[in-house]
Amino acid sequence: MRTNVVLTNPSAFSPTNADLTSNSVFTPVVFKTSFNHFEKINATQAWSLLFTGGKKDRALGLSPMVGRLLTLGLFAVTSIPLFQTF
Repeated sequence: MRTNVVLTNPSAFSPTNADLTSNSVFTPVVFKTSFNHFEKINATQAWSLLFTGGKKDRALGLSPMVGRLLTLGLFAVTSIPLFQTF
């Protein structure tokens, strides 16, 4: 099924409107003033910051279950040698 999408203001979506001259575009999220208010972040945001090198805190989504899965997976992988010694 094909749908016709009409942009009401096509100039708003133009790539020429992007401001790539400011330094805040290329700085990591953790150093931006809008992020660093000493707020608690969940495990998913922490893993997103790790995987993206601090660029995006919502790269893995907003669900806390993703962070729990990655944390438990890391715990399981690192605990295998401990249980192999017994």
